[in-house]
Amino acid sequence: MNQHRPLSTQDFFRYTRGRFLFDKDIQLKERYKEFNVAALQDVVVQSTSSKQCIDMVKLGEGSFNKVFLLTMDSGKEVVARIPHPNAGSKKYTTASEVATLHFLRTRLDFPVPRVLTYSCDNNNLVGSEYIVMERIKGPTLGDKWESLTDDAKVSVVQSIARLQSRLLNCPFSYSGNLYFIGDVHPSLRAPQLYDAKSPDDQVYCIGPSSLAKFWDLERSYDHLDRGPCNELPFPHHNESDVVGRTASDYWSAICRREIEWIQKFATPRPRDDPLRQVDSQEEPQSHIKLLTQCLRVAPYLDCPPPASTPVLWPDDISFQNVIVSEDPTPTIVSVLDWQNVAIGPLHLRFCEPEFLTVDFQHPSNDESEVFQRTLLPEERLTADEIVRLRNVYLKSILDVYPALDSALSLPFREMQGLLIADCGRSWEKRNGILSLRQGLINISRNWNKYGLTPPAPISFSAEELAIHLEEGQGYNGNSDFIQTIINGIGMSPTGEVSAEEFDVKMKEYEDTKQRWIEMMNEQVAQAGISEKIDWEVIWPFRYPGLGF
Repeated sequence: MNQHRPLSTQDFFRYTRGRFLFDKDIQLKERYKEFNVAALQDVVVQSTSSKQCIDMVKLGEGSFNKVFLLTMDSGKEVVARIPHPNAGSKKYTTASEVATLHFLRTRLDFPVPRVLTYSCDNNNLVGSEYIVMERIKGPTLGDKWESLTDDAKVSVVQSIARLQSRLLNCPFSYSGNLYFIGDVHPSLRAPQLYDAKSPDDQVYCIGPSSLAKFWDLERSYDHLDRGPCNELPFPHHNESDVVGRTASDYWSAICRREIEWIQKFATPRPRDDPLRQVDSQEEPQSHIKLLTQCLRVAPYLDCPPPASTPVLWPDDISFQNVIVSEDPTPTIVSVLDWQNVAIGPLHLRFCEPEFLTVDFQHPSNDESEVFQRTLLPEERLTADEIVRLRNVYLKSILDVYPALDSALSLPFREMQGLLIADCGRSWEKRNGILSLRQGLINISRNWNKYGLTPPAPISFSAEELAIHLEEGQGYNGNSDFIQTIINGIGMSPTGEVSAEEFDVKMKEYEDTKQRWIEMMNEQVAQAGISEKIDWEVIWPFRYPGLGF
């Protein structure tokens, strides 16, 4: 990470990692966090038994937190993390990460930073939740990757796989987030950590999800179901189990969360609003109907252990959060950033490290039911390497934990994962109801192919399918258009670019938008439409939801 010495204390509070090409005020506000700098320094001095903090710089920022490097008079360096306002429940986010790091380090001998002190309550002198931990020195895997030989890359991938295998060999009894028992009210704790009683039950517990989606907008009210969720014996396909404490709770809790939110807070756009979407997207009952269908489907897609066994699994291992040694064939020194890492069913939680994800069209991925993007020309040289190293990674884990194959071979695994994601964003994602409905249509059509117990508990009439087809016209083309612009400009889906590239990228962005507006005006004129259309409003790049 690049260190940043602020010109003023405000630079500590502001988001300075990058700049945004659209809706910057909203996004900067979500990442602006004031706190008492002197009080944080005092906390660090006390936690390190030092006399004085002689230096403090911003080490980096993520989407949900700020990271600072503090140097003591003794020369000791430590890292402090402050959550952004958009981090969901800052209390649970902070408490869960601390407990997770402690568990990994002390129970699994997993290389993670040691926490020196923390507060999951902002009612303190710092004025914010915080975590203070040891600084892990060394290059990131991304710093060294391009200079590594093929054999060294294979060795690193195998090392990561062996480390993560430790997580698979530590099954839990419930889905949720990991906490110290003192940080969660007894009524919100799972009865026990593992299938059998353990001394660890006196230290840790499984409690509510800390994910921002369970806490953002108006979702912070107390009685919302955030887990923990139990895995009951298989099979159990009774209709009465659909909304009970079943294996499908991992999915059902999300559906119930969204139904409750939509009933209370969803506001359709009026018909003359230029941002109004397809009719069903603006109808709360249409979303509730589909989410209710998901509740009916969920128990049928339950599967027996070990595929469904709850495991702690990170979904964000990347080049930037793996610290390695300086050796020609590096060893793993530490894995950083365990914020919001959850416990969940193996077949839904498991994923490869980010840099081994095969999300592009490739012969090895022909049977995937998930949309695969077309490779950019500059990516084609590395695609085969990614596929080869992914295979090395999977083989290394399967050698240690063969039961993973039962999760990876589930025919509906990818589709179920997509449906769960779509359930949590159908109202807020631009025309999100289309992908949710399409997933349910695919499930019902492939019911027998997936080997599920017939008959399917949901169906779609010819009229419903016709409406879906009509509303979805151009949906995939629009998605391709958006992704092409993101890739062409070289920005994130939120429009973020580096500060150094901002002026150049902003010109590219504005030029691209202007060319699109001119093209749309030309098409309207050719169609003989005289109505004046404000294409600036319809332009699909906005935060938080991209799309037309």
